[in-house]
Amino acid sequence: MSSHRPDSGIRAESGAPILEGNTMNWTELAAISETLSSIAVLITLIYLAVQTKQNTKAIRATGQQTTVGLEMQLIMHQASESEVWTKMPETDSELTDSDKWKLSSFLAAFFRLRELDWFNYQAGVIDETAWNAYRNPIKNVLHYPSLRAWWVNGGYEVYDPAFVEHVNALIDAVPLAKTNPVLAVFDRPYSHYK
Repeated sequence: MSSHRPDSGIRAESGAPILEGNTMNWTELAAISETLSSIAVLITLIYLAVQTKQNTKAIRATGQQTTVGLEMQLIMHQASESEVWTKMPETDSELTDSDKWKLSSFLAAFFRLRELDWFNYQAGVIDETAWNAYRNPIKNVLHYPSLRAWWVNGGYEVYDPAFVEHVNALIDAVPLAKTNPVLAVFDRPYSHYK
């Protein structure tokens, strides 16, 4: 029996005859393997891109959840120390050493949390809208003369220089309050925001 296959008369671009039958030579097998390998690499890259995007969303959600949790703790602490907060700014001179210690501890935690938000914003973990929402309480704190004094008289020294620069720029834009800005909200007439 002859191992010679008949020529089908059909030729490839190279001029070599395309043989009929179910057999492949090593070159054809290598070309198919290479094509399949390329497809597998492409599928892997698409899968990794999707996973990276989902991971980025998860990291952002975790960062925001952490910030909200810490923010709630600060709010609850502030509420538990309301007698200190209601003295300001009209009666800053009535702050006791104990009041000042409580405020200093609060401010250290408050600005550390805002610094964390700043770092997350710089790293792209939170977007600009979220950063602006987290930054607004800094302005509220800087309205109080005694709290601003804490910052400018040395409170800033334990924070990142870029964050300090950002807060210092806010100081220039925020006027000092003559009345308690938090309590003043309750004295304003209601207006509907659109």
